Parts: sequence; structure tokens; C-alpha cells
Amino acid sequence: MKMQVCSTLVVALILSCSPLQAVAFQSDTSQGEKAKKCEETAKKRGLKGDDRAAFVSSCMAAKDTAAATTSPEEKAKVDNADSCERQATQKGLKGKDRKAFMKTCTGGEAAPK
Repeated sequence: MKMQVCSTLVVALILSCSPLQAVAFQSDTSQGEKAKKCEETAKKRGLKGDDRAAFVSSCMAAKDTAAATTSPEEKAKVDNADSCERQATQKGLKGKDRKAFMKTCTGGEAAPK
């Protein structure tokens, strides 16, 4: 009888741990993807040595990988496009007028999405 109770408890314990393993696996996968993105960004920026290590470390610590891997130039473009969008909306521009305004406002670049 004690053996049956003991084996039942062991089976129950094993089954209760399975969801925890699935969550841990997902976390490892997302961490791996995050590390890959951070490493790719460091490579694109040409970072080496201590600068690379510091960037990757801060990138991995960031909650938002997209924000951490965005270069200052890309961020400036997005900020500028957002500003131009607000201005076009305030002016009530639509259609061709809005498109022409956006082109001149963003310096001829299409608004990033």
C-alpha cells in the first residue's frame, strides 16, 4: 500500500513539473533569439572588444530588444517621421498633399513603419 501511494506521488510530481519545463524552454529560446539579435546589431555597428561586450550586455538586459538594437540614426528617422505625421495631421493634409508634405518633411525618405 505504501509503495502504491509513493509511486502515485512520484507520477503526480513528474506530471506537475512538465509545464514548468515548457516555460523554461520558451524562456531559453527567447533569450537565444534576443542574444542573436544583439550580436547581429553589434556586428552591424562594427563594435569590437569592450565596446561590443558592453553593448551586448546592455542589450540583453533591456526589456525591449527592438529598442536596444535600434541605431541612433534609425531612431532619429523614426522620430522625424512621427513628427512629420503629427504635423500633417494637424494641418489636415490628405491624399497627394499629405504625401508631398511627408516627402519634403522627411527629406525624401518614405516614412518607416
